[in-house]
Amino acid sequence: MTMKLLIMTLILFASSCDASKNVSENTETNTEEAITIESKKMLEAGFIKGEILVQKNEAGCPFTIKLEDGRMMDPINLEDNYKITNTKIWLKFAGLRMMNRCDIAQPISIIEIQKRAE
Repeated sequence: MTMKLLIMTLILFASSCDASKNVSENTETNTEEAITIESKKMLEAGFIKGEILVQKNEAGCPFTIKLEDGRMMDPINLEDNYKITNTKIWLKFAGLRMMNRCDIAQPISIIEIQKRAE
């Protein structure tokens, strides 16, 4: 229904450049609001923001996850479809009591992971 409303609004204001600019600004605002709502829900559900990084120069630690607070994590069970650098994710994890595979990150086991829209 939202899509129909958007299309009708675009047709109604198509004759005016200023009006189409306003529609564009409203669409961007709605997108930002949706991302904020998603973030709030994910944080309330216990997820943490992170970003996957490829560590080409680090032996034993090919991929790391940089958390929003700057901590670096070494996921031992990262699925292949997430092994892309700069992939923004939502993450739930458990720390592991094992030796580090590399000096820059702590080993973790991923409990749940999702790609992030923002």
